[in-house]
Amino acid sequence: MDRIKPMTIKKMILDIVNTESNSLRHSYIAIEKLVTTVLYDYISKQEKEVYSNYRIQSSSKFLEYDIYAPDGFDEYTGSTVLEVKIFRHKRQYRRLINDTVGRFATQEKRMENLIIILVGESPDILDESLVRNSSTTFKVDIWTIDKLIEVCESNIDLFLST
Repeated sequence: MDRIKPMTIKKMILDIVNTESNSLRHSYIAIEKLVTTVLYDYISKQEKEVYSNYRIQSSSKFLEYDIYAPDGFDEYTGSTVLEVKIFRHKRQYRRLINDTVGRFATQEKRMENLIIILVGESPDILDESLVRNSSTTFKVDIWTIDKLIEVCESNIDLFLST
């Protein structure tokens, strides 16, 4: 199979995100499924425990994570949660980050790392102050679509079949 260029992968993902069809909800579901499938494969290949669409009961409610790696992966050590956030307009990313960090900061279930994966056109300048929230007890990292493309490239066959 010919090697697919990163810009082609990015264009494929952004075309789905930015679709003008009436099935926008279905497009977002498809993107989230694609991302969770590729990330699940990426982490499990490191022989790390990983769960997708992970649900856990806390004392007052259910918590749900897009991806949960209890032992981490790559340079992330300890329990790591990955949340996929899809947006169509660059100005939406700030609210998505703030809402996500705030939701996890109030949970009684503790984690070491939260990775927010922004799937959409990358902001020109990522506001790092959004992740330096002093009220969190965990590390917050933001992955733009470009980091996601690197992971997709690590298993291009799975990406294409998903």
